[in-house]
Amino acid sequence: MFTENKYTKWYYQIINNAKNRLVEGYTENHHVIPKSLGGSNDPDNLIKLTAREHFICHLLLTKMIDGHQKHKMLRAYKCMVEWQNENRFYKVNSKLYESLKKQCVPWNKGKKGVQIVSEETRKKISESHKGKVKPEGFAENLRKLNTGKTHTEETKKKLSELGKQQYLECRTGLKDFTGHKHSEERKQLISQKSKNYWEKVRLGLIERKKYKMTPEQIAKRSKSRSKKVDIV
Repeated sequence: MFTENKYTKWYYQIINNAKNRLVEGYTENHHVIPKSLGGSNDPDNLIKLTAREHFICHLLLTKMIDGHQKHKMLRAYKCMVEWQNENRFYKVNSKLYESLKKQCVPWNKGKKGVQIVSEETRKKISESHKGKVKPEGFAENLRKLNTGKTHTEETKKKLSELGKQQYLECRTGLKDFTGHKHSEERKQLISQKSKNYWEKVRLGLIERKKYKMTPEQIAKRSKSRSKKVDIV
């Protein structure tokens, strides 16, 4: 099953050493033959390892297997890298992480678990979430989670362009926001920002923003407005 190389030799050295000792403190159960490769939960196939040994063993497993089974070991190792806790914390350098991600790419294409969501599916998900009430304290917890985080310049530019596009769609009638409701807190924030903006314009501190519409946007606005006119 395993390729005969130095990594396999190191792997079994760790396993054999762990069989002949008693570990105090935090340990993790490890399947000598991974379950995804046909291993069982029998005592003979389970060994207690330290968190560091467990991490190293899964790194070695990615180098001990070739062919179509390799991606299973890559995914297991990727989970160990990304799912850490107070007892399981590893220092993974950028070179090692980049190597892991690059190896995962060919295996992820078209595989189960790597979903490419269509526009139709996105709409269904969006519809299913409409009307759902967020649990109490959700907004506050989300705010605390994002406090201190900063966007890159590229992300800021994308968010700015998206905001301008949505503003134009709203002002020109290209997009219908009927049924969209803001919370009272959000309404007050929008109102205050609007008041501050127009006060600065009135005092001459800033110039009023002017957006130029493309011919296509003008045509769509005219068409949208013509539909709203009641024909007597």
